[in-house]
Amino acid sequence: MQTRDGGGSFDARAVRFDRALASGAADALKDVARQLQQVMATDVPLANAALANWYGPHAERFSGIHGGWRSTTAPQLIAELHRWARTIDAASATAAALEARRDRATGRP
Repeated sequence: MQTRDGGGSFDARAVRFDRALASGAADALKDVARQLQQVMATDVPLANAALANWYGPHAERFSGIHGGWRSTTAPQLIAELHRWARTIDAASATAAALEARRDRATGRP
């Protein structure tokens, strides 16, 4: 069997899913979500306190443009980061099961 570049043979059974790499990617996503949650826990109350007594056209413009991120954008991003981490973890578990089944069927250690 030829590879895509036309060279030598290719054994699909030799291809292994890099679970460590997948785990690292999922952990990185979880870490970013955790860091964002920490920033939100400290920065949002401080921002709310600062904005509480800020009046005038600039305050109204700022609140209208940037006010929604605290209640929608950041929590949505955190949820999305966790969703992607779960997706990677699930794909890794599925790949491990498929590889184990393939190894048993081919007698590979």
